[in-house]
Amino acid sequence: MALVVIGYYASDLNAARKVGKYQDSKWVFAVVVGCMAAITALVFGIISIFSQYRTIAMLFAWEWILVILWAAVTGIFGKMYLGGENDEMDHGVESMITAAAFDCVNLVLWFISAVIGTKGRRNKDDPFHQSSSATLGVPGYDHEGSQSRTDNTIVVEYPEETKDFPPEPTIQGRGGPHLKRTLPNFSLEGRVGVVTGGARGLGLVMAQSLVASGADVAIVDLNKEEAESSAKAIVEQFKKDNPNAQTYDRSKFASSKKEGIFRVPNVTAHHCDVSDPTSVETTLSDIVGKHGKIDHLVTSAGFTENYDAISYPYERMKKLWGVNVDGTYLFATGVAKHLMERNATSGSMVFIGSMSGSIVNVPQPQAPYNAAKAAVRHLAASCAVEWAHANIRVNCISPGYMLTALTRKILDENAELNKTWTSLIPMGKMGRPEDLMGPVTFLLSDASLYVTGADLRVDGGYTCT
Repeated sequence: MALVVIGYYASDLNAARKVGKYQDSKWVFAVVVGCMAAITALVFGIISIFSQYRTIAMLFAWEWILVILWAAVTGIFGKMYLGGENDEMDHGVESMITAAAFDCVNLVLWFISAVIGTKGRRNKDDPFHQSSSATLGVPGYDHEGSQSRTDNTIVVEYPEETKDFPPEPTIQGRGGPHLKRTLPNFSLEGRVGVVTGGARGLGLVMAQSLVASGADVAIVDLNKEEAESSAKAIVEQFKKDNPNAQTYDRSKFASSKKEGIFRVPNVTAHHCDVSDPTSVETTLSDIVGKHGKIDHLVTSAGFTENYDAISYPYERMKKLWGVNVDGTYLFATGVAKHLMERNATSGSMVFIGSMSGSIVNVPQPQAPYNAAKAAVRHLAASCAVEWAHANIRVNCISPGYMLTALTRKILDENAELNKTWTSLIPMGKMGRPEDLMGPVTFLLSDASLYVTGADLRVDGGYTCT
């Protein structure tokens, strides 16, 4: 604005110069004063770039006030006509002096505005205030970003040998009839569910939730002995929880079923490498042979490791993807094919993803695992759309940090990691494996008949922050 006003006066002086109606000394003086006024206006513009919003607002307010005053002064002096001898030059110089004077006043007012605006600023000695300037090239501080970065010194390799796994007990008191009222469509009575990775950890607990809800279960695992042991333990635990449970010869019944809330579940164990198509196909045939059908699938087979992305052994990364992603895909497509061949009126699957498929965990580095679980989550949505016409529902559960026996072992060896994890969970604690029993039963049962393609996060609010 100041430049526009100065330009207005300068045009009159230039007109006077062209007709020779000016004095050299006055012309030089007028040019110097005009340049000073122009520089002052430019200083306003440059400094205001680095000012806070409050100061800039006040600066513009003063600029408009002075523009109005300049206009009033112009009216007082009147239009500079070219008819006089040196009057035009005198008036032009006086006008330019007036413009420069107002710019000087404006400069003073700007500094006053800057001082007033500074009162609302944060303390410059505050490190968090200083950190905000780090993006401008100012050296940062140790705390900056430290809680939102990965730590490459954390290395955790998934155990290869069974002896390296801590014992995994079954959940007590979770099965059979009870006197609490609930919706009947949460029941899985008469259904058959397949749980991959069901010999331990989250898979074992979810297999038990299916049994507790009335289903027969096929436990699939790479470790055959542990799968058989877990299958037996689930049945024994059910009998303890239900002392009136009935045992009988299933071969006497045409459908190999006997209805009733005290019916002892049929829990079988199956060895399978979920990343191998041939192994998966053989296992599914074996399950159908022993159970007669498959209604539900829970893909819990999976594992994670912690290496920084650059150092991650490629062969281990392929194995991780083979189990987490390929295994989910192979079992899902195999079960979907079975359901379509049966013309089943309903079938449902739950892929076990992870909150890591939606966020980046810190401080432990695990890029391949995060990407794999993101793939599982989107695979569930994609299959849900593809198979909706066949009445097959596909959903995903994304657990947060769960205290499985293996997780407890890792955290017992790294107390600082445990502290960091829990500090990032709004609920202030890690989840229990049994916290997944309700969600998986809901998504498999008729209680969720209109739910497909969903991602249910069970993470204590971790991904909300």
